[in-house]
Amino acid sequence: MPKKVIIIIPAYNEERNISWVLKKIPKLPNFIVETLVINDGSEDNTAFLAEKHGAIVINNNKNIGLGQTIRKGLVKALKRDAEIIVSMDADGQYDPEEIKKLIKPFERLEREKIDLVLGARLQNIEFKFGFLKSIGNKIISFLVSLFISKRSIISDTQTGFRAISKDLVKVLVKKLKGKYTYTQEMIIHAKLNNFKIIELPIHFYQRRYGESRLIKNPCIYLFKIIIICVKTYLSYRINKK
Repeated sequence: MPKKVIIIIPAYNEERNISWVLKKIPKLPNFIVETLVINDGSEDNTAFLAEKHGAIVINNNKNIGLGQTIRKGLVKALKRDAEIIVSMDADGQYDPEEIKKLIKPFERLEREKIDLVLGARLQNIEFKFGFLKSIGNKIISFLVSLFISKRSIISDTQTGFRAISKDLVKVLVKKLKGKYTYTQEMIIHAKLNNFKIIELPIHFYQRRYGESRLIKNPCIYLFKIIIICVKTYLSYRINKK
């Protein structure tokens, strides 16, 4: 029987972008595919348009933040018997066609099973990313890498485009605590619990419409990331004793 792939897309006031994203999700002949849009308290037509284009819509009664919206999507995906979960943003910065690339490692018969495939953006940024964003990304990726390994550096811990195994998701739904972000927290939990992580290059485009609402102040954002990393690591060490 084909494996089930569930694509989860957190969305907050993305009525100008969500239709384009959903229409571009590719057919995956070897898989059963479902798309879940987790509508995080949007005040526009995001939910209506998502349903119109065939997505299963899960509505938050109020805005609960990206981190917990992703966690909610992971819980729903497990309940719907997903074998592979793909997460991506609703703003059009990732090309849905590259879902094929991210799930390819799960088709291989390898000795070492893959659990988390990260879509690494930094080699193929298709717009002017900005010096501060670029430096900030590298600093955060370096700091997260220090928490999880002294031997390897993950180049892009910020990416929101990733494919995750069911086994890892079962751990993450119990562990993810952050409200504002989940990207680094997920990687730390995966590595500390001995799950296999790889990176694959993907393209990263200018947001189609609107402006990002996640990073309003880079310094405050960096501080929050450091706090999340420290809390995640300390929680792991305490629970391990």
